[in-house]
Amino acid sequence: MMDSHYFDEIDSTNELAKSWDLKKVFTLLSTKRQTQGHGQRGRAWSAPQGNLSFSLIWKEPTIPLSDRARISLVTGVSLVLTLSEYTPGMLSLKWPNDLFLNGKKVSGILVEGFQDRVIIGIGINLNSQLEDLPIELQKNSETFFHVLNKKLSEEEVLEKLTINLIGHLSSLSQGHWDDLMKDYSKYSCLINKKVQLEDGRRGVVAGFGHEGELIFQDESKSSPESIVSGSVFLEK
Repeated sequence: MMDSHYFDEIDSTNELAKSWDLKKVFTLLSTKRQTQGHGQRGRAWSAPQGNLSFSLIWKEPTIPLSDRARISLVTGVSLVLTLSEYTPGMLSLKWPNDLFLNGKKVSGILVEGFQDRVIIGIGINLNSQLEDLPIELQKNSETFFHVLNKKLSEEEVLEKLTINLIGHLSSLSQGHWDDLMKDYSKYSCLINKKVQLEDGRRGVVAGFGHEGELIFQDESKSSPESIVSGSVFLEK
């Protein structure tokens, strides 16, 4: 069901995934070090030695095109449920594609549709030191090693996460979106919190819509609105 390929160092697992010759429904590309990783809108993702960087490719996914936007949220659910084994009660999800550990970013997700495939790129600050990250990111970032003061098995985490992710993607394709969205809402760090949007507007997150969109209550308006993409910042 799944092909797995491992590399000591490559530029980007997501970019490699776009040209990879797919033999099975799922293909995993993982690397010990990624030199040109990127996140949403082309933002650089630092991946020093000790981080976990990989892409799961889903060939000809058995879901309608409209469901592909949900994959990032489902991936977040897989991350928090898998990694909570190591840090129970410390993880939360920040819409639409970030995992937080003790209130700081520890993992990012990038989902891309390309030709006959969906590519799910994930980067996790696993065994790296905070000082290994770019200085401008250290204040708002976290690593599992920094919190636990011990290294986790990269192979074990990758195996557990991949199994859970494929299971959740199968649940999505079988129509269990509502259950998955309940799990996402449970771990969200934004519901009922004051936030600021990229355009500077401030308000409160009222929850999530049926498609996973953010329900935003602007402080200057009487009716909430749906936000389908973009960055959201928690107010201090």
